[in-house]
Amino acid sequence: MILNPDLSVLFLCRNIKPLAHITCPLCFAVLLGASPFAVYAADPIYDQLIISARNGNVTPALEFLREVNNTQKSELYASDHILIAGWAGLDEEVVNRYESSRSYLTPSADVLTTTARAYRNLQRWPQALAAYNQALRLRPTDNGALVGRVMTLADSGKPADAVQQAKTLVAAKPNDAGRRLALAYAYLRNQQKFSSLNEVNEARRLAPERNSVKREYLLALQRAGVNSKALELAEKNPQLVNARELRTLQRARVADYVRMSNLPVGKERDRFKIADKAIAEADRLLSQWADIPQAQDDAQALRIDRMGALFNRVYMQKVLDEYDAFNSKGVSLPAYALRWVAGASLYLRQPELAAKLYKQILPNKEDKNPARQSDLQGYYYALKESGQDVAAASLVPTIANQPRRLYQKGLPNGKANPHWLAGKVMEVSASQSANDLAAAQLQIETLANSAPGNTELRTVRADIYSARGWPRRSEAELKEAENLSPRSVDVELRQGYTAQQLQEWRQFELYADDIFARYPERLSVRQLERARQLHNMAELRVSSNGGISPDNTVTGSGDYGIDTVLYSSPIDYNWRVFGGLGYSQGTFEEGKGRNRYQRGGLEWRSRDLTLEAEVNNQDYGHGNKQGARLSGSHDLNDYWQYGWSMDWRSRETPLRALNSDITSDIYSGYLSWSPNESRSWRISLTPQRFDDGNDRLSGSISGRERVYTSSKLVADALLDIGASHNSQPADGPYFSPEDDLSIMPGLRLSHLLYERYEQTWSQQAQFGLGSYNQRNYGTDAIGFISYGQRVSINDQLNFGATASALNRPYDGERETEYRLVFDLSYRF
Repeated sequence: MILNPDLSVLFLCRNIKPLAHITCPLCFAVLLGASPFAVYAADPIYDQLIISARNGNVTPALEFLREVNNTQKSELYASDHILIAGWAGLDEEVVNRYESSRSYLTPSADVLTTTARAYRNLQRWPQALAAYNQALRLRPTDNGALVGRVMTLADSGKPADAVQQAKTLVAAKPNDAGRRLALAYAYLRNQQKFSSLNEVNEARRLAPERNSVKREYLLALQRAGVNSKALELAEKNPQLVNARELRTLQRARVADYVRMSNLPVGKERDRFKIADKAIAEADRLLSQWADIPQAQDDAQALRIDRMGALFNRVYMQKVLDEYDAFNSKGVSLPAYALRWVAGASLYLRQPELAAKLYKQILPNKEDKNPARQSDLQGYYYALKESGQDVAAASLVPTIANQPRRLYQKGLPNGKANPHWLAGKVMEVSASQSANDLAAAQLQIETLANSAPGNTELRTVRADIYSARGWPRRSEAELKEAENLSPRSVDVELRQGYTAQQLQEWRQFELYADDIFARYPERLSVRQLERARQLHNMAELRVSSNGGISPDNTVTGSGDYGIDTVLYSSPIDYNWRVFGGLGYSQGTFEEGKGRNRYQRGGLEWRSRDLTLEAEVNNQDYGHGNKQGARLSGSHDLNDYWQYGWSMDWRSRETPLRALNSDITSDIYSGYLSWSPNESRSWRISLTPQRFDDGNDRLSGSISGRERVYTSSKLVADALLDIGASHNSQPADGPYFSPEDDLSIMPGLRLSHLLYERYEQTWSQQAQFGLGSYNQRNYGTDAIGFISYGQRVSINDQLNFGATASALNRPYDGERETEYRLVFDLSYRF
């Protein structure tokens, strides 16, 4: 350490010579007793230190100044120390030297400006402002101090004041690029990004070649979200950014592509162009960065953004693959990326994973977050599809309870809240899922009537109409929606299903063809395409039944029957060919009866009309005999239908009569009324002529009224009234009462045990207790009970079995019949 300041000065001289030979002015001053500071600036060695510092080599000068300022109180040394430390960006050193020298330092405007800048960098706003104000009192036109004060005001929480001061500066010198940049900075701090960008753009116009201005312009573009333009500028001027900043800009451009890929486009065929561009750009960058260790954090962030492009491109399995890859490395994804994974999980029918992810996302959301409503809806569907109906239902009030209008500053009347309508539509969907279609209809009609030009609401209303059994009403509603939005995907989807319900097969095919060609990746479109595939498959139907009773008057003992029929795929839209085999048997007092039959025919299905023509061959022990059947059903409208059938040598003739070589011709007709899914009534009349001369006339009235509805359980009250008359009663080989009447009220319960997409498992129970009156035998009670289950393995195969017991009198003798019925339907 140098202890003597005079010696330290002399030490700086290269050659110490006798007094007569001393030429260093500083040395002469010291030896003569003068202050060395008045003349030191003329020393060439010190000058060289200063010049070197100005050229960027600040270390030698700072080392000297730190040493000398620790031992001397020199305004010159203190001032130079502050300035050079400022050049080196040593803000703490600048502030420390300034504060330690205040007792003897009379700072210049330059020193004050440097000190103010250091205070600002250290976020010591009051001291920075004081220093700038002091500098401006010394030099009111100091541009650096004027600009610095503006920026400090902006930083210190007074951006509005900063904007006003900066505007004043710009007004005084509109062609000063620095002042434009100061105003841009003030605007930025005042949350006016685009105004900031405009001022930086003006500065760029004024000083287009200045790199500092170019960089500020690049940063302003980046802050305003114009990342592609910022990256283009960086690529043309690589000196403006370092490698990490360049990677940040490249990532930001990909992120922009991801955001844009989810926006509507002018042409349907272009909807994936931006997503494809984002994926290609991300893949290119990941390949470039693979071998750069410093780029791995950027690469990971880019891979996360790439998941959004994969999601918008509907590459859902790839989204889940990326999620699994991140999980295996212990990487926690941000909420926006988890939202993509949750959506992909729902698409790929993994609702448990989707529910888990939405549950993870939602607690981190604020109530006013724009994505919260869609997250809640996604969570609802994830819970619903994973069988958690109670938890799903608990979300509905939260989703639906949204303010109708949003009130913001400057909008005294507020603006429509889109979440309100989405919540109300979700409420309709929840009512529909709970099988409360009446409530769903009331809700959607209230909404749709208040906004007749809303296509979505009309489409949802049409869907409710179809679910209630009103396809024609749905068709009319969809036609109105089509007039509003001729190319709406949702409208066309619903039109496809309605055409199928109405047996408008050509329309159904046209809708399916068009929408699948346009949007093959959409899940709802794929579901319609699947419905079309199923419709175009062949169909096998099998039914069988067996009875257990000691000696049943009608069916005999040990009776059994099976019927199979195979329908071809549709031919020319409306036709199907069918053929089948059947067998029935039973043991009677007259002996064991059997009937083997083969049948074939044609089916015609079109709007409002279904016809079926059949010829059959029967062998029931008296040689092969041929029969025929012609039947039809006609829809008058959405509520009324009638049907008829004419059977010659009917297969429905009681087996006991056939066993005695007695055949019958059956003619039947019915009229049904079904105003909605909860109510149905039917009246039928069936004349039957036996070739033994007996003419039977049967009639019935049957009805169903829904008494309870929930998402899993429905209960229907039943009533069945039947009567018959036979012209030749009594002693024939088959049961033929002269007159009889049965009245059977009952209750049917249907309970859904399990549901996962097309896979369902349900159980059904039915109870009935009534009375039966037969002429000459009086009135007695009848009772019926049954229990069955039905399983759908998928949308191609379903089957069910039901066990039942019937107790009733025949000719005054009470009998109990136990029966097992099985049926199966398979499409292939």
